[in-house]
Amino acid sequence: GVFGKGIVSTPNNFGRRGMPPTHPKLLDWLAQELINNEGSIKGILKLMFSSATYMQDSRPKQENMVADPGNQYLWRMSPRRMTAEQIRDSLLKVSGLINFEAKGKPAEIDNYQYVPGSSFFKKIMSSKVRTIYLPVIRDRVNPDIEIFDFANPGTSNGFRGTTTIPLQALFFLNNPEVARWAQSAADQASQTDNPIEYLFEEIIGRSANEDERKLLTAALSDENHGPSKQAKLKEIALSLFAANEFIYRF
Repeated sequence: GVFGKGIVSTPNNFGRRGMPPTHPKLLDWLAQELINNEGSIKGILKLMFSSATYMQDSRPKQENMVADPGNQYLWRMSPRRMTAEQIRDSLLKVSGLINFEAKGKPAEIDNYQYVPGSSFFKKIMSSKVRTIYLPVIRDRVNPDIEIFDFANPGTSNGFRGTTTIPLQALFFLNNPEVARWAQSAADQASQTDNPIEYLFEEIIGRSANEDERKLLTAALSDENHGPSKQAKLKEIALSLFAANEFIYRF
């Protein structure tokens, strides 16, 4: 949803057993707006995206945290982790490998090869197209996206939960495709005048602070210890991939 959850927090149950709306008058007003705009979902979304509520930052306020710790009444923008599809697509984007064209086969797999297995999932993950175009097998979801709470394709899902497990951190550190994406980002960074600044700007959307800049510049300048400069840039990219600033929207 636009705000992470709807006015009614049980989208699979709008009946008596579901939760009541948190803002019933707002819900009625939005319903009337939808009618007035001839059922235009685009118009309602534009209205929400341009609202002062949507434009709030996520910084907490002590008095509000006490009164409404779950942000039920939307006094701030709740930090949200990206979905499994968004995480994979963002990794492809910052590595410069993403293919935005929606045509042809999503992966080099023939019809008879659509059987779950390690080689199948490796080919799927190595594809450069957006995740929405990748095939989904009902009885066995790709484990590389399942760990980020990808919805079960065999059941109805009103909303997705958000879990935090060790496998998510290991995915960024050990997955061979993530390593390939990090290498691609490092290769692009090495062609710039300031590779550290490039990686920070591209991956987490901000400049490195003074402490980060000093630490990483010293590490890159020390050619007598540790791996090569290119390998160090790859490690920096991997670290930024795993940072909350990358996978969360604040």
